[in-house]
This record gives sequence, C-alpha cells and structure tokens, in this order.
Amino acid sequence: MTHELSHAIKPLDSFPSEFWAEGSAQALVGRISLADPTRALSVADLDSEDLPNYVRATHFQRYLIEEYGVAGYADLVASGFAVQETFGLSPQQLVAAFEADAPFAYPAFDAVSYTHLRA
Repeated sequence: MTHELSHAIKPLDSFPSEFWAEGSAQALVGRISLADPTRALSVADLDSEDLPNYVRATHFQRYLIEEYGVAGYADLVASGFAVQETFGLSPQQLVAAFEADAPFAYPAFDAVSYTHLRA
C-alpha cells in the first residue's frame, strides 16, 4: 500500500522513466533492499520503461538514499532526476560508483524517521 501511496503523491508521469518511478516507490517503502545478481546496472537502465522486476531499480535508489541521505535523494526527485546537477556526477560515474560500492543488501528502514536522523 505504501508503494501505491507514493504514486498518488508523485504521479508516474512526473518521472523520466519507469526505472525511476517504480524504484523510488519501492525504495521509500523501506523494506530490505537486495542487489540483483543476474547482471550489472547500466546507464541505459536509468531510462528503462521495461522493468521485469523492481530489484535493480530499488537497490540503486536505496544506494542513493544511503549515500546522499533522504534530503539529497529528495533534491534528486525535485530536479527531475538530473543526476549531474544534483550530485555533480555523470550518470556513468554514478552507475560505476554504485557497482563498485553498493553492498549486496540494505536493512529495512523507516523513511519518515530516517529524515530526522540525516537532517
């Protein structure tokens, strides 16, 4: 239900791709996030409208939340997912950093409480 509520707050058509829309909704639910061991993330995935599952999109966006905090992630959303302008990294650099640094899993978290911890 939390996933669908996030779509009500920020409609699907306000995202640049399904990758960002569904990954955002899943990441902010706050459940455990796992890497997708079937293949590496590519820059092309960021523009993908075809998500066979949400694992890769969710884990990448959870990485962004962990690296830049909920406030940094909110800045990314507000920018329309302009990676370069928000984080100072090209999409290629950000994907490479994710592939090099993201752990296999992130524990569950409460997105509402988390904003107070990372303020």
